[in-house]
Amino acid sequence: ACPTRYNAEIHNGVRWIVNELGYKVNESDNSREKTSCCGFGGMVVPANPSLAKRLMQKGSDELKSDYVITYCASCREAMTMGGKKSVHILNLMFHSNWNSNSEFPDLPRGFIDNWINRFKTKTEIASRGK
Repeated sequence: ACPTRYNAEIHNGVRWIVNELGYKVNESDNSREKTSCCGFGGMVVPANPSLAKRLMQKGSDELKSDYVITYCASCREAMTMGGKKSVHILNLMFHSNWNSNSEFPDLPRGFIDNWINRFKTKTEIASRGK
């Protein structure tokens, strides 16, 4: 979860969904108000790739489990790049029966491609609202 602005309702809601889906939640020591940057915050990846990689590795190393569920696409990518098997909560919601033997989704194509896709999606949604 991105720590940019901690919101207890969002964090509790995500944990409720995960529990309702039948998965066990193990909080890391640095979660909620103590969550640190996953390595994608503040455009660190294009500005300082080596620092971003160190942050990704540090964040994934802090987790006791090899499996991570996140509701932030950037955090999911960072945890995967740090060596964890990571899945976005939407994958759990819309594709049932995930377990340690499941094939985890590949990483997106790249930072710039992801940003362009988000921009196009936002533009398309905004144009439909007019």
